[in-house]
Amino acid sequence: MKKRLDIQSLLAKCSKEDIDYFLKAHFKKNKALETEFLIHFAGSFDLEEDQFTAIIHRMEKILPRYSKKINLKAELKLLDYQFNLIEQARDCLYSKNFSQSFIILSQSNKLIEKVWPSMPDQPKIKEYLAEIYRIMYLVHSESPAQALKDKIEKHLLSIIHEDECHISHYVHNPYYLLFQINSVKHGKTLLPAMTEGLKKGFEDRKILLESLCHIICQLKDWTSLVQLLEEYPDKKEVYTVMDQYNKAKFFPSEILSALESNYKPSLPSSIQKQIFHLISSQADQSDQLLNLAIAEYYRTGQIETLTSLAIFKRKPKYCIGKAVKYFKKQSNIRPQILYQLLEELEELDLLKQHLAKEDNIFVFIDHAIALKENEKTFIKNKIWDLTNNHLSQHFGRPAVEWLDQVTHVLIKNNFSYLQDFLFTNIKNNFGHRRHFQKLMKEIA
Repeated sequence: MKKRLDIQSLLAKCSKEDIDYFLKAHFKKNKALETEFLIHFAGSFDLEEDQFTAIIHRMEKILPRYSKKINLKAELKLLDYQFNLIEQARDCLYSKNFSQSFIILSQSNKLIEKVWPSMPDQPKIKEYLAEIYRIMYLVHSESPAQALKDKIEKHLLSIIHEDECHISHYVHNPYYLLFQINSVKHGKTLLPAMTEGLKKGFEDRKILLESLCHIICQLKDWTSLVQLLEEYPDKKEVYTVMDQYNKAKFFPSEILSALESNYKPSLPSSIQKQIFHLISSQADQSDQLLNLAIAEYYRTGQIETLTSLAIFKRKPKYCIGKAVKYFKKQSNIRPQILYQLLEELEELDLLKQHLAKEDNIFVFIDHAIALKENEKTFIKNKIWDLTNNHLSQHFGRPAVEWLDQVTHVLIKNNFSYLQDFLFTNIKNNFGHRRHFQKLMKEIA
């Protein structure tokens, strides 16, 4: 049986001098191998910054000179290099070689910024960028050297003020890192830079918006938050972050007013729901919340939205009146939602008033069932009025088919006793029509 070659045991038999000679000889012939060696042992050499920059320049040579698109082979090689460097920086951190760790991280950071346009959709590059900032924060936190801390802050500021500062995580990015390092020193100065970044329309602006909102909420800079709500009323990231700080009485009245202004039917329903949740968690049980709860009820049809309010429990008649007034002002609300509210709350007089104006017989029958014990005459006359109006404008087979549907709905809602009344009136008023003569014979 043939024996497999065991490289490990063979290396153990080689002297250090032989391995050194072999490597030096092959480094001259194979620059890629030399680069691999330098990257793999970067954390062991205690290199100066300019020396490590030279290693980064070697890595950059695999980038395309003229094309913006990096080929797959070069992309995979760069990712491998980056992974190796991050591991080296992490090892330096654990061994408390903070300065070397920062040198590796800062140079890797600059390289990612350079290659980002060539591989923006590569998930690994985003993961590595976030990891660089995460380790950099640990280096700043654990290092006792103030000079190194200052150097880290200077590096982060230089990244921020470049034309495009890419971020891939709402916490692990240069803005939030500076805020964590010293919120008093950097907090207010970060906001203009982040706001400017949003206006430039960076591809990662959603993450930047999320990060900015976190900083604003922690600073309790309500003026900036109002401005953010005004400029980005349709961005769920803003409301999602605000919800993380949604403790009782956290947001002042000006924020609640800005949220109420943003609550519009044109917004996606998920965002309307977020806004209502924020206000209902923060606002006093006042008209401000009641108005929004009424709008939310008409949007969702969930009656608990209204009935759960303390103000509703104290003043139900007042709240119902407000709900009716809101309905009258809106042209796009289905009346069934109002009828449902009045039925649930047993406001039968109001329900009758509104059903009297209903011009859809099927909607009327579905909701008139709540009145049927007390208002038989009203229901009978209204159904005949709607039937008479319809048959006066529709003829032939369509009219007969419509009447058949009405009969079916009457039976379903236990109004079958109205059939004789209805068909007697039809015979008296429309008996001359040929289709109805045939229908009457079928009924008879």
